Amino acid sequence: MIFAGNQERGYFSEEFAGKNGLDFAYVGTYPHIADQTNDILRHGKQDYTIFDVDTYIDEADEIADQIIRICRANNSKAIVYAPGYMLESAMIMALYDKGITYFITAQTLSSMKDQLEKCINGYYDANGIEEFKVIQREENLEEEKKNLNIKLIGVAGACKRIGTTTHAMQIIRYLQLKGYKACYIQMNSTKYVSNMLEWFNVESQDEEIGRITYSEIDHYYDVNKIQDVLRLGYDYYVYDYGVNCDVNFNRVSFMEKDIKIFVVGADPTEIPYTYEIVKSAFYDDVKYIFNFAAKTDADDLKELMGDKYGSSFIAEFIPDKYVYVPTEIYEKIIPVTDLSAEQNKTKKRKGFFGKKENEQIQKGYCRRYKKRESI
Repeated sequence: MIFAGNQERGYFSEEFAGKNGLDFAYVGTYPHIADQTNDILRHGKQDYTIFDVDTYIDEADEIADQIIRICRANNSKAIVYAPGYMLESAMIMALYDKGITYFITAQTLSSMKDQLEKCINGYYDANGIEEFKVIQREENLEEEKKNLNIKLIGVAGACKRIGTTTHAMQIIRYLQLKGYKACYIQMNSTKYVSNMLEWFNVESQDEEIGRITYSEIDHYYDVNKIQDVLRLGYDYYVYDYGVNCDVNFNRVSFMEKDIKIFVVGADPTEIPYTYEIVKSAFYDDVKYIFNFAAKTDADDLKELMGDKYGSSFIAEFIPDKYVYVPTEIYEKIIPVTDLSAEQNKTKKRKGFFGKKENEQIQKGYCRRYKKRESI
C-alpha cells in the first residue's frame, strides 16, 4: 500500500496497514500529480495506492486521468483521500465518472479507518452503485446554486486565533444590514458551535438539521446536512473553514466558493503562515484581510503581498464578533445592492417592533452566558 502524500495526513492508513500486515510506504507531495508519477511507480506493484487529492493544484479531470494511468501501470486499485468533500463536488464527480469508486471523505480518525477498511474488503465493489447513485449531474452543487440564486462565501485563516470566525460573523452582519438573509456554516473541527451551545444562551436549536440560532444568526454545524441547508432560502452562505495550516483544511472545497477570503496577519508569529498562503500557486482569486494590523503598516504589507496587494485590506478593530463594526472592506469584497431601505419602509409601517429587531441585529443583542454555579 502506498500513500501519495505526507505522513501528517496519511498516518491513519499507516496504522491500518500495520495492524493488517500490509507493506506500506509514503510518496512525497507534489503540486502536480504528473510529477509524482515516477516516485509512485518506483515502488513497483501495489495492491492499493491512496491519493491525497488536496495536495494537487491540477484540474479535477487531469487528476482523474493521471490516477487511472498510474494504477494501470502498477496494477493497483486507486483509493482517493478527500476528507470533507461533498459527493457532489467537481473532484469527486470527475473521479467517479472515470470509474473510480473508492473514496475516503470522512474527517474523523475512526471514520477514515472504517472507510479504508470498506475499500479494501470489497464493500464498495458490492454496494458502490447504491452508495453513489445519489450523485447525479443534475444535482451538482453548481447547478443547484444557479437554480437557487445563492452565493457561497468561504472564509479561512492563516493560523489559529487570527480572527477567521470573527470576520465570518461580521460578513453575515454586513449582509443582514444590507437586507439579505445569510447564515454561518462550520466547516472546521474547532467545536465552536458545540461550545456555544454548552456555554451560551442560544435562542433556538434544531438537531435534525444541525442548527443553533444565536444573536439572530443561524449557525449550521452538521456537514452531512449541507445540501439540505442550501435549500432553506438564504441569499448568502458563509463557510468557516478554520485555518490553512490545519491538516484537515479542505482547500479544494474552499476554492470552489464564489468569494474566497483569507484572514491573515502581520505579527512576527503570523507572517510565516501569511507568506505561505501568498506564495502558494494554489490560491488565486482570493481576497486577504489583515487582522490586528496597523494602517501605518500598509507600505510594508504592500511589499509582502506583491501583486496581491490590490486584493488586500486592513481590518478595523472588532472587540465583539457579533456586533458589527462599520467598514468599507466588506463593501469592496462583497458589493451588493442595499435592500434595507425598502425593507425599512415596510418595517416602519409595522411600527415599533420592526425598529427593535433592526437595532438588535446591529448591536448583536443577546443575554450571553448560561447561569452556572460559582466555581
